[in-house]
Amino acid sequence: MPRSTDLPHGPVRTCVGCRKRDAQENLLRIVLSEARLQPDPNRRAPGRGAYLHLDWGCWTRAERRRPWTRVLRSTSPVNVHVDTAMLRTYLATRVPRTDTSVAASG
Repeated sequence: MPRSTDLPHGPVRTCVGCRKRDAQENLLRIVLSEARLQPDPNRRAPGRGAYLHLDWGCWTRAERRRPWTRVLRSTSPVNVHVDTAMLRTYLATRVPRTDTSVAASG
């Protein structure tokens, strides 16, 4: 299958928020550990990971859709009990909230 010229070279992943494909280096890896979503900026934590743009709009869309069981292929129904506080704190320290990112999320 021919490769699209729009995609970057190297590993390409899909953001769970906006569902757009991007270079792995432009996305934050998220892992599920003991019913907690944890950021994995070094991409070294064990287990399956999901990817998210460092953007509040993407986070808001992902949080609304709650794709964690599906994208992380968890065998337990964690969507009901996933603790997102750690990931929210991580995003808050690295991504400023602006009027445009909040408006884009709604």
